[in-house]
Amino acid sequence: MPRTILESDWKRFKEVRQKALNRHCRLTLEHLAEIASEGIQDSHKSYLAAYEYMQTRDREVAQTFNDFRRSTAINQLMLMQNLGLLSEEDIDGFSEDI
Repeated sequence: MPRTILESDWKRFKEVRQKALNRHCRLTLEHLAEIASEGIQDSHKSYLAAYEYMQTRDREVAQTFNDFRRSTAINQLMLMQNLGLLSEEDIDGFSEDI
């Protein structure tokens, strides 16, 4: 059975989750801009690369940020950490339980 988290950790999670989601989207958009700029010679190849990249990133968003509940918060934090979306500052402020 999934663990529930403390109210203070839940409030912190909601803040950190939003920051991490924004980071993920910003990094995705930056990489898409790189893909697009490389497509000057072959736009179709760039389009296909961008499409494939977006599919991957969309799966990451779904797995990491959807199903927003207390019972999934710890797992989602681990996924965010694995994707490199959390800073030390983000992690600080959670209880020892997290």
